[in-house]
Amino acid sequence: MRVTHFSCGPAVNESELIAFKHLENRLQSTPANRHFAELAVKRARGFGHRFSISKWTEFDFLCSVAADKKHPGEYLHHIGLWPVQASEESEATIGLDISRMFVDRLLGRTVSGTSPARRIESLRLLGPTEQQTRDLEAFIRSSATKPLLPALADLSDKRHLWVNNLHVEGAAQAIQNIELLSWRTNTDKIAKWSGLEEGEGGAPPVLILQRDADRTGDYSKLEVKWKARPENLKEGAVEYRVAIITDMDEELACREVTHSGKKDEKCRFWESDQPIVIRIHTTQNDNLQKAFASLVFYGLYKEMFRRGLQDHITHAVVFDEAHRAAGLKLIPIMAKECRKYGISLVVASQEAKDFNVSLFSAIANYLVLRLTEADARALARNVSSSQQERVLVDKIKQMDRFRALYFCEGKSRPSLVALSS
Repeated sequence: MRVTHFSCGPAVNESELIAFKHLENRLQSTPANRHFAELAVKRARGFGHRFSISKWTEFDFLCSVAADKKHPGEYLHHIGLWPVQASEESEATIGLDISRMFVDRLLGRTVSGTSPARRIESLRLLGPTEQQTRDLEAFIRSSATKPLLPALADLSDKRHLWVNNLHVEGAAQAIQNIELLSWRTNTDKIAKWSGLEEGEGGAPPVLILQRDADRTGDYSKLEVKWKARPENLKEGAVEYRVAIITDMDEELACREVTHSGKKDEKCRFWESDQPIVIRIHTTQNDNLQKAFASLVFYGLYKEMFRRGLQDHITHAVVFDEAHRAAGLKLIPIMAKECRKYGISLVVASQEAKDFNVSLFSAIANYLVLRLTEADARALARNVSSSQQERVLVDKIKQMDRFRALYFCEGKSRPSLVALSS
């Protein structure tokens, strides 16, 4: 039996009581369905009875459930809710809450001026198929000219759009995909947060290194932002490895970042509390090597002053193959100042002549392996007196493999050190 239209006269109240008593008896044999149906009516009315659901609308819903002996979720459109596919894995309250959310976000008055695509996006669906997305957009468009209940009735034969066939993101521990945020804004301009500037004549964006950054404080930075799906991924659930890759697939720098759980994840290469490996040797372009090394050191120099003075060494900066950027004027400047800011600077190269002369006066400790005579002389001139120079050159030239001379602050003569077997 299905009753859809009644008058509202006084005699209706008595009929109503009789009908509801009959329905209670019919539903008594399926307690789970009865419980779901009762919760459904409450959700349909909303908190504080925000939505008007007449007793006869409720009666029509309960009649359908009792007569067809199907799950109440299939008839939720009768009371203004989104249909719910029966599922043993989903709790009744969760399915009904999602049903209410679907109606509010897809058909509610507050979203009437929003595009179907934006409405669907607000649901944060979990892996919908292309067919489901297309059909959902078509349903929203067709519902624009219909009252709520007739619009929802159109879903009765569209089971693939029901709750539990469409899933929303729940508490998640595993990442599904990443969406990189463009460095360009909606007006096709370079976003300020990126650290990039517009290229000339339609060229790609460029990162400009300011030569006087140590004086002006205008340091370059490079920032990457992305969104992780699902959006409710828990903080710390994922470790990202962010790398800078050249157009020749050469990795210049990489950093590991822990998922923050914020709206946008981001990585700044020069403002980090994690170790960073910068590989400028992976590219054979000398200009690119020098430019990138300059960017790194300017970023470190800026961060050094931002942290302020320290009472002990907290970080070490190790620059191997330093001859690739040994001409940077900032290296000896940083060497003179970094220690009081808690930074130990280590530079390594195969030849002493690779380093600026002023660097030797700023560095207190050296580890010297065997060198050629020309290079040994270049080193000796900067680290010893004229009387010791000849003797020191001979020692450096004749040193065995795996042995080195260690020059340290406070000692007039170097110590011989060796790798243990």
